[in-house]
Amino acid sequence: PDYYLDIQRVGELRRVAKLGLGNVRAAQIPDDVTLLQQLASSGLVVGTPPQDYDDAYTLEYARAHGGYVVTNDKYRDIIKKQEAARERDGLRRWIRDHCISFTFVGDELLLNPDFRFVEE
Repeated sequence: PDYYLDIQRVGELRRVAKLGLGNVRAAQIPDDVTLLQQLASSGLVVGTPPQDYDDAYTLEYARAHGGYVVTNDKYRDIIKKQEAARERDGLRRWIRDHCISFTFVGDELLLNPDFRFVEE
């Protein structure tokens, strides 16, 4: 959401999490807002309206631009929202072919070594 790019808002979220108030976990707060702002300025990160469902933006943008998504999300909730079985199957297939799972080894990002890019 857009508010992750706002240093003041993130500071408030950190204080709330530290005090154990509200429903905020430290893992939900970005470590480096300045870096996120730089990435947003260069067009590499795009914020979404906080009231909207960011997964829908992510998948729609990647699909429209022939992109891939680095995520561990299986997007089951979005698949379930598709009304027709054909739409669900098509989205499930796209997610399988375009979402790259990952892990961290220390500070190093390790993408799924079994992932294969699809020829389109």
